[in-house]
Amino acid sequence: MRYLWMCLAAMCALSAAGISFAGEPGSTLGWLPADSIATGRIDFKNLWRGPLFADYRQSVLRGGAAYSLLQLRMSPRLEDLEEISGGVWMGPEGTPEFLVVLSSTSPIDTGKAARLFLGKSAVEYDKKLGLWWAGEAGPVIARVEPNTLIFGFEKQVKESLSRKKAPVPPERMLAGQVAFRVSKNTFTDGLRAEIPEEFTALGKASSTSVSLVSAGKAMVLSAAMQFSTEEDSAAAVKTLENARKMGQGAIEQGRQQIRLELKKNEKSLAEHGALVFGLGGLNLLAKDLDRVPLVREGKLVSTKLELEASQLGMMGPLLALGIYGSLAEGQMVLKPPPVQQERAIPAPPEAKEMEGDPVAPQPANPREAALSANSQNNLKQIGLAIHNYEATYGYLPPAAVIDQNGKPLYSWRVLLLPYLEQDALYKKWKLDEPWDSPNNKSLAEAVLKVFANPEKPTNKTHYRVFVGDKAGWVNSPKGWRPDQANGNGLLKFANFTDGLSNTLAVIESRDPVNWAAPDDLTYDSKNPVPPIGVGDKPFANALFFDGAARRIASKDSEMAMRVLIERADGGALLGLPKPSPKR
Repeated sequence: MRYLWMCLAAMCALSAAGISFAGEPGSTLGWLPADSIATGRIDFKNLWRGPLFADYRQSVLRGGAAYSLLQLRMSPRLEDLEEISGGVWMGPEGTPEFLVVLSSTSPIDTGKAARLFLGKSAVEYDKKLGLWWAGEAGPVIARVEPNTLIFGFEKQVKESLSRKKAPVPPERMLAGQVAFRVSKNTFTDGLRAEIPEEFTALGKASSTSVSLVSAGKAMVLSAAMQFSTEEDSAAAVKTLENARKMGQGAIEQGRQQIRLELKKNEKSLAEHGALVFGLGGLNLLAKDLDRVPLVREGKLVSTKLELEASQLGMMGPLLALGIYGSLAEGQMVLKPPPVQQERAIPAPPEAKEMEGDPVAPQPANPREAALSANSQNNLKQIGLAIHNYEATYGYLPPAAVIDQNGKPLYSWRVLLLPYLEQDALYKKWKLDEPWDSPNNKSLAEAVLKVFANPEKPTNKTHYRVFVGDKAGWVNSPKGWRPDQANGNGLLKFANFTDGLSNTLAVIESRDPVNWAAPDDLTYDSKNPVPPIGVGDKPFANALFFDGAARRIASKDSEMAMRVLIERADGGALLGLPKPSPKR
């Protein structure tokens, strides 16, 4: 529920242009990058306290003591919430990044706010910057001014703190109680290819802005599109007129269909009422569509429409209260009265691992959580490649390809290249030569993101496998060649009697090796288990043969590790240990 709220908050950010701070509407846009491709602003204070929502606000305020108690546990309080703003921009890797800013008319208690927006598990992990976090690769929150919060992912929040608040030029401000602006950018340029041919003229707009302003018991919707040339704006008007006609045609088809349904006799009263309600809605929509004005002034195309309170219905207040209520849910949990049940016969206790806890520790901070998430994503890609290899040949790839003389040539990672979008690299590989031959060594210098450490990508990898008679990997027979399909001596999924979800496929090892080198972790049930985990982290990211990736404790007991490594030891059936929850 907390992350649903974060998504809703991000959506609100896209529908507004800035945030006010103590009577300065839009000033907290200064916390956002100047090159934001989409910015937004919701003037919550004036919208909530205005005449449009006055009746709904009074209903909430009449909650009495329960409402007062809820407000004491919230920060900012509903009545103090002033504005919400946010922005979206393209990061250095071409992926969207966002930041949401929230202001209040009174000082904000950061701890209460963090637990409100992030959940009860939120903790302050960076006291110097005042950063709060709820675990995993989730968002963080910080108070940047006594009345102002910012939240987003750690990287964006830290960048905003170092960037400091900047003055907001007039062209970045947007009027209205709800407003947003989207500017032309490489991302929107890419979307233009998806626009139907009859609407391509609209894709040439350099910017699009929409705003909502309450006027008594009505809302005025304004929209504007800016174009580079007058020819483009004229073409856009023509396109919009055609779109109006298409909409009118679709509405008329809908009305005719409903009228036909109403003539049929066998209908319940509820079905009949729903059809009448739908017909009335289509009639109102047709009326509104006819009176939408289109105004062209040079390169600018704009429109304005007044929506009466009866047309808005309860969508506005329900959205506002729904978002706020989702947060309140986590603060005041309502439990139903206990149900009397017959005494159940106690089940026998499950077998437990006595020497260690198989559940992995949590990451220490958002950066560590993000790196872990990236690593698990790499492992999932590797897992999919393993399954695709097995589906192609009917057996699993060997840990290392062994030549006629018993010398290991190269690793399993080379064999997976065609299934990891590296087919061109695989075709250059000489399959009868070792990984460090003159030809292959130059290829092995390539930095492959899927095998590299997300923190410091190089041509070395921490992703290694346990190799042994009882493990999930074995080396190929002598003289085996990957271009001559032969599964004799190699493993199949049928050999994993412990279950694919209970057997380790790939693990982060302590020491990295070149991704092409046939250098993995030798497993012998009589010898100690090799150390796992990158650096001093208390966990290691692991891939299981069912394709799932999760963390396991890097200092698990010998027994717990052996149960995960061995493919047919029966330990999983004894509950030693069960797969840990996904983290």
